[in-house]
Amino acid sequence: MAQRDPVRRQRTETVLFNGPVVKGPGGEWHTNPIHVPANWDLSVEARSRVRFYAGIFDEPNYQRLRRMARPAFPFRFGTDQVAFSLTRRAPVEDDYRVVIRVSVFAGQRATIQIKITLTD
Repeated sequence: MAQRDPVRRQRTETVLFNGPVVKGPGGEWHTNPIHVPANWDLSVEARSRVRFYAGIFDEPNYQRLRRMARPAFPFRFGTDQVAFSLTRRAPVEDDYRVVIRVSVFAGQRATIQIKITLTD
């Protein structure tokens, strides 16, 4: 009996946001909730000439961290960079948010090019 190769389904990528965000030192940008089905990937690619923080957070964790945000969203110190490429696979269906924050020590406005995608 001949063995058959498994058929792989082509994944579909949907661009949710693709454009620049301009913020001053310490400025933050938060997406609205993004609904992500179970086992889908939410990705963010971001770059700038100025250092910034970036993260993908499930809604319960986002709300918990937001309550702690006095005065700024609590990213771990020293994790700011000039480019991020993050992907988060949703283990269960949930809402997620992307948060970007310009480093307080940047001393200048940052234009951050951001692309957010959802892939099944």
